[in-house]
Amino acid sequence: MRQFTRAIQFLLVTLMLVGSNLVFSQHHEANHGHSGSHDSAQSSGAIDTKEEISAYIKHHLKDSHDFTLYSYDGADGKRHHLGFPLPVMVKTSKGFTAFMSSEFHHNDDGHIEVNKNGSRLVKIHSKIYEVDGSARHIEFDDNHHPTNAHAVLDLSITKSVLGILLVGLLLILAFSSLAKSYKKGPIPTGFARVLEPLVLFVRDEIA
Repeated sequence: MRQFTRAIQFLLVTLMLVGSNLVFSQHHEANHGHSGSHDSAQSSGAIDTKEEISAYIKHHLKDSHDFTLYSYDGADGKRHHLGFPLPVMVKTSKGFTAFMSSEFHHNDDGHIEVNKNGSRLVKIHSKIYEVDGSARHIEFDDNHHPTNAHAVLDLSITKSVLGILLVGLLLILAFSSLAKSYKKGPIPTGFARVLEPLVLFVRDEIA
C-alpha cells in the first residue's frame, strides 16, 4: 500500500511540473480583473482572515476558461496574472465560433464584450452569455444573473478539461511503458516498477 501511495504522489508531482512548464505568456488587465471577494481583499492587503482564505481557495478551485497559476499586484498598481489562455468554443444564435479566452482580459463580470460573427459575448461567473441584440449593456437581477443575455452552448477547453487531458495523456504514456516492460519479462524494470503496485492493487483489491 505504501508503494501505491508513493506512485500516486509521483504522478501528482509530475503533473504539476508539466503544468508549470506550459506557461508561455503573462496576461494583465488594465481596468478590469476577476470579480469576487478575494480580489477586493488582495487589493487592500494580504489575505489573512478565514473568510478571505476560503473565498480565495474556492475561486481558484472552480473551473475557468483560462489557466492562471499566479496573480499579483504590480508596481503600476494593476493586477497581473501569470498563466495562459485557453480556447473558447461556443455555439451562439449565429452559429459556432472560436477564439482565445485572453480576449476577455480576465474579466468575469460582463463588462468586456467580445464580438464574434455578429454575436456579442460576455463572461459572467465563469459562464459565457450572448447579449441580446437590442441590449446596450448587461443588466442583472437581484441574484446578479443577467436579464438581457442568454447562456450559449459551451464546448470550450476549460481548466478542468485541460487537467483531464493531461492526466489521461500521462496515464497512457506511463502504462504503455509498463506494458512494453511486461513483454520483455515478468518483472518490470526502470520507471515501470513504480507503476506495478497500481496494477497489483487493481488486480488484487478491485478486480
